[in-house]
Amino acid sequence: MSDLLGSASLLVGVAGLIYSVWYSEIKAALDLDVPAYGRDSRIKQVRAAVRVRALPITLVVVALNVALAPPAWTVASESVRAIWEGHVDYDAVKACFLIVFAALVVLSIACVRDLVALVALRRRLKESVTSV
Repeated sequence: MSDLLGSASLLVGVAGLIYSVWYSEIKAALDLDVPAYGRDSRIKQVRAAVRVRALPITLVVVALNVALAPPAWTVASESVRAIWEGHVDYDAVKACFLIVFAALVVLSIACVRDLVALVALRRRLKESVTSV
């Protein structure tokens, strides 16, 4: 379990670091307004933010969730069962693993939220101007 905790901590830490470095570009694209005309440069900026930043980090954190969900479920269910049966043996490694997994879930939610918002913004920017 300690090897899993070490690997998970390292990978979640790296993913969090990459997200924090790329967040300024993602946020800059999300802050763009939708003008009536002259949208080409904004479309390119949002497309780049999706393809080069938001999509790759989202895929990485979702893959980590898929990889770490089974052991997290096992640890959580064993812990709940032990508490329910009244014989709790505290294991700091398992507790830390669950904390790391929870941080990964929060990071995943943030990444997915940003990706969805960027895709929606790109759609709004591509819509034709019907009335001004």
